[in-house]
Amino acid sequence: MEDGECFKTIRKRDGSIAQFDQKKIAKAIFMAAEAVGGKDYKLAEELSQKVTDCLTEKYSLKHSLTVEEVQDAVERILIQEGHVRTAKHFILYRHDRAKAREEREALIGRVGGKRLSLNSLKILKERYLLKDSKGNIVETPEEMFRRVADNVAGAERSYDKKKEKETADNFYSMIAGLDFLPNSPCLMNAGTKIQQLSACFVLPIEDSIEDIYETLRNAMLIQKTAGGTGFNFSNIRPRHTIVDSTKGTASGPVSFLRVYNMATDVIKEGGKKRGANMGVLRVDHPDILEFIHCKDNEGEIRNFNVSVGVTDDFMAAAQANDDYDLINPINKKPVGKQNARYVFDSMVTSAWQNGDPGILFFDRINKDNPTPGEGRIEATNPCAELPLLDYEACTLGSINLGNFVEDKKVNWKRLQQIVWLAVRFLDDVIDVNKYIIPEIKEMVMKNRKIGLGIMGFADMLVKLRIPYN
Repeated sequence: MEDGECFKTIRKRDGSIAQFDQKKIAKAIFMAAEAVGGKDYKLAEELSQKVTDCLTEKYSLKHSLTVEEVQDAVERILIQEGHVRTAKHFILYRHDRAKAREEREALIGRVGGKRLSLNSLKILKERYLLKDSKGNIVETPEEMFRRVADNVAGAERSYDKKKEKETADNFYSMIAGLDFLPNSPCLMNAGTKIQQLSACFVLPIEDSIEDIYETLRNAMLIQKTAGGTGFNFSNIRPRHTIVDSTKGTASGPVSFLRVYNMATDVIKEGGKKRGANMGVLRVDHPDILEFIHCKDNEGEIRNFNVSVGVTDDFMAAAQANDDYDLINPINKKPVGKQNARYVFDSMVTSAWQNGDPGILFFDRINKDNPTPGEGRIEATNPCAELPLLDYEACTLGSINLGNFVEDKKVNWKRLQQIVWLAVRFLDDVIDVNKYIIPEIKEMVMKNRKIGLGIMGFADMLVKLRIPYN
């Protein structure tokens, strides 16, 4: 070979072809050397040249050079040149990567859709893939996607039996191709004995020990199946008020919020997914300042997001720096006043300090309440993207926008097809779902709420060559 001649390309493990780059060899050598105390990048460059020379001596330039052949040459040169510790680290790193690839391939099985990242597979292994009684994984990602698709498409029997198989195949292609993914409970529970597929629930809380703990019981049953719960604590009487039945004093809504938080900790330890809650209190509740500051101590109430329910009248009072009435929820009578601007500033300060509380604009939410005859919306799911009535549940899913860019253009026709198919999937979930308590089933079947969102927006912009700003 003439001086300066070298390999132009290298074949990667997945069969793709990349440019041969000696700088990458130097970087790999330096990283191995650095791990054992080396600091000389120039030496790594010199060794990379020797690796390249070794390859050009051994193989014809027409040879389809592979990653493994390059790595073999790196090991050989490091040992020949006396860099034993660096060679050992390089060999161990190579072995660990090979083992990780084997685990990945074992998990991937027969997936015909897009290749999943190693991190994705680890999460699937820990949370989503079915296991036997000994904890051994008994399905591949492909089989998980097929399990979900077939189970949800079973709803089609009630509408058109002939389309069940076709719909199941379409659902499978959509999910396995990562064009759309449903919420975690659906992936975890579809086709199992649990069969609870909804992500979000709102449960009412009334002012009695019996009601408070009945709601807590229902919430724990929901969280056991990976659902998240939202509550409005505003019906609970204020702290220090007299309880008629015992003549004792009430502990207030924040005390019960803490009880719910502790119960979620217990469920979290045994579940696949940590419990998530939303706690709401009306701004005119006498305990509102205690509620606003309940998460000021970092980590004290870690299983709840909290939000203050505000009204248009309160916002007007805050803007005008006026006082407003605090209302006892038991008799609906004023029990004092508070300065609206002060309360609003307290919310802002606590939110700046630790991210909570959020604000729910009750009047605005209920202006767009699609089923006002069923009642007012006074709570949301844990992340607050979904206002729900008492006993409502909702199944969520997201379209992956990054998958719909072709030749730097959005394929709007295919996006439309997936949106329609995703809506059909989520609606079918309502029919095949197993509901924890009868009240939830009644409300869901009445209103049939679904939540279709998006992900991959930044990926879409990159592919469209559009700056994020």
